[in-house]
Amino acid sequence: MTREVLLPQNDRQKKPKREQYFEKMRKLYQHNLNAPYFSFNGNIACLSTTGLSKWLVALPTLKLTVITAYKFVMILIAGIYAWLKSLFKGYPFPSFKDYYFFFFKRPDAEYLDNFNDDTYFGLQRVSGPNPTWIKGLTKEDNVLENFRVDNIVYTSTNQTYEQALEEKRLYLADYSILKVMVDNPKKLSDGRQQYTTNPVALFYRQDNGLLKPLAIKLYATEPTNAKNPIYTPGNGQHWNMAKMYVQNADLIVQNGWTHSVRTHYLVGSLVLATYRNLSPNHPLFVLLRPHWQDTLAVNTLVRFYRPIEKGGKIPPFGMILPCQQDTLADFFGLGMKNYSFKEMSFPKDIKNQRLEDPNLFFPYRDDGKLVWEAIHEFVREYVNLYYKCDRDVVEDFELQAWGDEIGGSLEDYKMGIPDFPHQFHTIEEVVETVTNIIFLATAQHNCVHYSLYQYVAFAPNMPFCLMAPPHTDLQTPIFEKDLRQLMPPLKNVLVQSLGFYLNFIQSNKLGDYKLSQFDNEARKIIKNYQEKLKVISHKIKARNQQRTSDGKQPIFRYDLMNPEYIANSITG
Repeated sequence: MTREVLLPQNDRQKKPKREQYFEKMRKLYQHNLNAPYFSFNGNIACLSTTGLSKWLVALPTLKLTVITAYKFVMILIAGIYAWLKSLFKGYPFPSFKDYYFFFFKRPDAEYLDNFNDDTYFGLQRVSGPNPTWIKGLTKEDNVLENFRVDNIVYTSTNQTYEQALEEKRLYLADYSILKVMVDNPKKLSDGRQQYTTNPVALFYRQDNGLLKPLAIKLYATEPTNAKNPIYTPGNGQHWNMAKMYVQNADLIVQNGWTHSVRTHYLVGSLVLATYRNLSPNHPLFVLLRPHWQDTLAVNTLVRFYRPIEKGGKIPPFGMILPCQQDTLADFFGLGMKNYSFKEMSFPKDIKNQRLEDPNLFFPYRDDGKLVWEAIHEFVREYVNLYYKCDRDVVEDFELQAWGDEIGGSLEDYKMGIPDFPHQFHTIEEVVETVTNIIFLATAQHNCVHYSLYQYVAFAPNMPFCLMAPPHTDLQTPIFEKDLRQLMPPLKNVLVQSLGFYLNFIQSNKLGDYKLSQFDNEARKIIKNYQEKLKVISHKIKARNQQRTSDGKQPIFRYDLMNPEYIANSITG
């Protein structure tokens, strides 16, 4: 029997019964802001160990457990294969191709066989796991202040720097925020140091829409000199080395901010607040619940372990990053401090990063617009079923408590999500907020998560750390063997490669709802939404048949925004 879905002010349930329910849920879904590592130095609301151990609310579903068990068998086989390969060939491996461990199913060979090619390096800025970190340049950007690239631009493009700016052809990937990791490196148990840089990389939008890399400076915050040169494509293996450091930086930012903090832990906070403030028959609870299947389970498993001694302990993915634990906790926390729920929503993020130029080959943006609009229209129709006017929004005391806890300050022991509405005044505010949440938990996460197996499971493409400082003497040649010596230890590579294979799990798709949970009018809207997603899927498949730059290049498929392949939740 379908539970009656209605706004709390219209619910006949007695107030004491409602208060008893929320008292129970707030004990069950406690959040923690005090433990220095557990909540990333008090910046992110996470499920507390009290709630976790007492109620086991984070246990994954049986379906996810079965799939994971199968994956464990597969990675065990791949791990043995990699270990045997290291015995026979030595380590670091004599060829980058030896880092292919997935002989039963490996990531797209088209990319991996060309991982150090400039075309694929540029392509990963817009279709890789961190697709909006790059930013379009304008005359207001003072790039030339300590990154003298005007002559490089002219030599490479036959356009002056000013002409390229005028035509919106220049893009910058800036990882200067990683200076905190450069300044706080970590040593392995054998005494060797792990290295990263805080680079900046310049790209040029070619006539075919693809980005061409022009220049890289590995320490963006330091002056340009002989110890910190600007690398260009004419520098041979020095250039390939510089690209490895950029890829390393991109992965660290992606892992720490784009993926972990701004999807997993952000949505984790929303999960907690929803269970603590919305009744099971609230229209938004019914709509949002399917979008965080197993989210608390995964967030808890990969989060910092509960500190058992000074300094605590971090899980394997944290251990392979090139910095100390204190630095990592601060970095994760800073990712939320610098976040804006409204300004980093999909359409505003594209605009703020100046990535709207239709001449730029950018399937993440182009396909994402279709998905965003479909979700937005669906949410509007659904919300309008229950909120008939703005007064209904204002009088929804559960909605107001929900917004207050999510958007309230950390000092008041609220969630502290920057720029989340503290109070709701209009139907439009509800529509925009819920659209953003669903897009984050589905399409956004899909693009930054499921791309990892393709790009990161092959460690030479995006290593988590490098084992030597950059070669800065451009007059002394280096060779591919020197680049192979930069690769992390085999244990680190296995955690990275096999871990991302394990994470490649999907058990549902966008728009999957149990219709029995909804009333008849909502079911009609959901079915209509599902049909629209099918149309979008066919359209994206057709686009993928034509995604070639000039008829000569390979077709650059992009399936991550195809609703047919988008998981319906963070861990779906």
